[in-house]
Amino acid sequence: MFLMAIKKADLRELALQRNESRLSFAKPDELIEILGVEPSGVTPFAIAHNKEKDIRIVIDTSVSASRSLGFHPLINTASVCISKQDLLRLLTFLDYSPVDVQTDSVLLVLARTTDAF
Repeated sequence: MFLMAIKKADLRELALQRNESRLSFAKPDELIEILGVEPSGVTPFAIAHNKEKDIRIVIDTSVSASRSLGFHPLINTASVCISKQDLLRLLTFLDYSPVDVQTDSVLLVLARTTDAF
């Protein structure tokens, strides 16, 4: 699982909501292989590198549709801000359908799994 969070994420609670036995952070070599980025550069923009299409995207319902979202543009030395609507438009273009979840923290999760979310 690849996680970007503003607040501490409760992976146990998220796993329960998604009917997963366990969620964990990806290893650095997995991030490079699957998303083409270093651990400090994880971003939703890297999803285009996932040729297997085996990643599920989960977005907390508290992520505001009216505020800009800031992400690294594949490197961690810069940030790009886009709207939630534009992020969803990009993900749809790349054939991903994000799943909404409700948690106590704001988070965006890219989860690699063999099971459908």
